[in-house]
Amino acid sequence: SVQQTSDGGYIITGYNNWSHLTLRSYAWLIKTDGNGNVVWEKSFVEPGAGYCVQQISDGGYIIVGNSPVWLIKTDVTGSTVWTTIFTETDKDYYGYVVQQTTDGGYIIIGEAYVGYNDWDFWLLKTDSAGHKIWSKTFGGTGYEECSSGQQTSDGGYILAGSTSDTNSGLSDVWLIKTDNNGDMEWNKTFGGADDEWGHAVQQTIDGGYIITGETIWIDPSILLIKTDGDGNTMWENIFEENRHDYGTAIQETTDGGYIIIGQTWINDSTGYDILLMKTDDEGNKIWYRTFGKTKFDEGHSVQQT
Repeated sequence: SVQQTSDGGYIITGYNNWSHLTLRSYAWLIKTDGNGNVVWEKSFVEPGAGYCVQQISDGGYIIVGNSPVWLIKTDVTGSTVWTTIFTETDKDYYGYVVQQTTDGGYIIIGEAYVGYNDWDFWLLKTDSAGHKIWSKTFGGTGYEECSSGQQTSDGGYILAGSTSDTNSGLSDVWLIKTDNNGDMEWNKTFGGADDEWGHAVQQTIDGGYIITGETIWIDPSILLIKTDGDGNTMWENIFEENRHDYGTAIQETTDGGYIIIGQTWINDSTGYDILLMKTDDEGNKIWYRTFGKTKFDEGHSVQQT
């Protein structure tokens, strides 16, 4: 995860110190200047990886990671202010998104393992000190995968991912809207005769939502869906540039269009490269770029600067 900070630099989270003996890695936080030069970096004792970082209102940072799920609050220098760990005896949780909410608390979005081959969407709300206020799960008897979400302009929350609880038995994109207490207001599925996954969602300036992910028939292709504020489809586009393309993150840009980052399969010798695609406000491709070296490269986070 990466975000531009208020001083024009960038904050990055991920992991380092991977050990093949313990099969463990540790959370990592890197601050750079506007040219990408490292200002400072911090490693944390929390095992796993940092999945999402956000600069918060006091200038510090909030990070969510996994193994188990933990929330770290730091000051502006990356020094730990507090850490909270979330566990339950009958469930396993994975947190992929963290966001400071309008009341000064935090929201964690991810997945909950609730039984054999049964995963649900997971939404957890904390106060400003990281103490749990409430926790919600959403799902049926199949496999639900949630990888993206945010607080919406009305104080509620939007979650995006996929569900296998379909008549066809395939995977469809699943979009859930909740109120500010995490109670479901509506949900929508998007899909056809193929497998579809939603990897990222953002509320758009018109109050609707933009979703990116992938659809698979023979090879995966980038899926782009625009909805209105009630989750009804306004338009849907599919892009196949190479053999295996999918979008992992999306953002509305200042011109009303969208920027998508993800992966694309170049060839068998080099494997995946990062893809970056810009569209207009109706999801039509304006340009498409790839970035990579001789090994596998992946893009997971994008933001207009």
